[in-house]
Amino acid sequence: MLKLVFCQVLKPRTSRQASLAIIHLESNKAPADFRRLGLFWYDFFGGVELHPRIGELWDWKHFLSSRTGGIITWTLIDLSFAASQYQTYGYLTNTMVVVVFLRGWVVVDYFINEEWFFHTLDGMYEGFGFYNIYGFSGMMPVFWTLQTQYLAKHPKEMSPLALACIIAMYTIGWCVRFTADYQKLRFRQTGGKYSIWGKNAKGIRASYQTTDGKVRESLLLSSGWWGLARHANYTGSSIYTWALCALCGYGGLFTCTEAIVLAFLQIHRCYRDEAKCAAKYGEHWDEYCRQVRWRMIPGVF
Repeated sequence: MLKLVFCQVLKPRTSRQASLAIIHLESNKAPADFRRLGLFWYDFFGGVELHPRIGELWDWKHFLSSRTGGIITWTLIDLSFAASQYQTYGYLTNTMVVVVFLRGWVVVDYFINEEWFFHTLDGMYEGFGFYNIYGFSGMMPVFWTLQTQYLAKHPKEMSPLALACIIAMYTIGWCVRFTADYQKLRFRQTGGKYSIWGKNAKGIRASYQTTDGKVRESLLLSSGWWGLARHANYTGSSIYTWALCALCGYGGLFTCTEAIVLAFLQIHRCYRDEAKCAAKYGEHWDEYCRQVRWRMIPGVF
């Protein structure tokens, strides 16, 4: 369940000056909640508010990402295509069952750790504009359900060995993504006094200045998964996405579309995220990049 602390600190604004209040996340200060460059199409696409709200508890960005356009919607679509396969053929293939279950596991994981959304690039930095709205409402429900869409019309059965290998690949990817996010969160929550893989976690204390002129401090984890790659969580999610695509068998480019789109999005997010971190942390970020050389795949990228 979403921790109320995230709701309580995002008070409703009554004026443009009040909208410059700083959002308190992870005991640090995020960028100003209201940003406008004055370029209509840029502001329309990127959004001018970080967390537009109604009252104290209704966050539009969070609501759209998890309650309507995003996660719940793709779950309903997956179940609908599974029902379509059963109605058409009179049975469910083992690949359809596994796809729905594994995709559903991502949904369960999200709602168990729902507050993690506010620690992501979307939650902390992305404005609520067309890019954000369309991504949650248009792209995710379509691209994140391509496997069940395909299997509803092209039922595939796989051998137990093939299914076991794909499930193992999915499990590895999910574990990398989950443990990477958990390591970073716990490292910051404990002030750096945290053990990873049997050793004391290492990191950099990076100072930065908020828009209200105050100097604050954040911890950049450089051990565990984050010592291998600066975006280890993206690597994990890419692995389990390819596993889901593999459940469609040799279905051509269509069945791999989600993994291909996700790869481009994540590479783009790497550069966007690092540009924001470089501007925020300055020389501390440069030092972090020297310590953690690779972005997603050690030795490759």
